Amino acid sequence: MFKKVIIEELSVPATNNSLKLLRNFVAKTGKKHRFSDKVINAFKLAIDEASTNIIRHSYRDRKGDITIRAIIRKDSFTVSLIDQRRYFDPTNVKNPDLKRYVAIGKKGGLGIFMIRKLVDEIAYHRTDEGNELRLTKNKNIERKRRFALPNVPGSMRTKYYTVSAAFVSIIVLVANISN
Repeated sequence: MFKKVIIEELSVPATNNSLKLLRNFVAKTGKKHRFSDKVINAFKLAIDEASTNIIRHSYRDRKGDITIRAIIRKDSFTVSLIDQRRYFDPTNVKNPDLKRYVAIGKKGGLGIFMIRKLVDEIAYHRTDEGNELRLTKNKNIERKRRFALPNVPGSMRTKYYTVSAAFVSIIVLVANISN
């Protein structure tokens, strides 16, 4: 029985080459503490998205590190990403208008939206260590679908399904690449 919190940590350079190390850390930690493949794969994709944003937008062309910290509790798995660069609170970002994205053919800009769909809780704090993004998945809670198909004409519905299928394909691709 869990009577304490378990914390594991890894620091890596803030480069695209480190993304695989971050995904592997989450997978190894999740498996070690008996979290399901569904939870682990959701985290791998969420961590990949969040870390890519940190590398591209926070560090840009500067050197630095990303610290990943796993916090394991009886019924939850929390991963913190910590960086020391530009302040950016992703919890303040509004969800995109997906109908508009499809209508104008916009590519990219859905990372934070995807992270929200993949994890159960998101928190952001500025600490003495730097910027800390906390992502939490609960172990045994079944997630409900957070959005329904809008009542739109057939052609828009087809576009919606295409975007949904692409989103699922990306999740499966990332899960397969990281294995």
